[in-house]
Amino acid sequence: MKASDLALFLGITLCVSGCATSQYRVVKPPTTAPPVAALPVTIHYDPLDYQLYRFRDRLAMHVTNPTDDRISLLGNRSYVVDPQGESHPIRSRVLGPHSFTQFLFPPIPF
Repeated sequence: MKASDLALFLGITLCVSGCATSQYRVVKPPTTAPPVAALPVTIHYDPLDYQLYRFRDRLAMHVTNPTDDRISLLGNRSYVVDPQGESHPIRSRVLGPHSFTQFLFPPIPF
């Protein structure tokens, strides 16, 4: 999987409403997935499986590699854009066969 595919997948918009409650929705790739709210949203974007959920007012993503291949997620070609339009880089990751990794968006600074 190319990192550019991941970058497209991560085109996620944050909508803020009322009492500082966050609601997230997937905008790329186009999908009929419901907004990410109380329940996790699972999306298969070949060859990986993604589960999106809220974690302490941040968006969390659990990425699973169900294949027998090693897949590299290229951080220099992947990013998340927050509601204010600021880009946040994503760290590179390698997913071994039948393994997973997790991300928080926007990333927490070190």
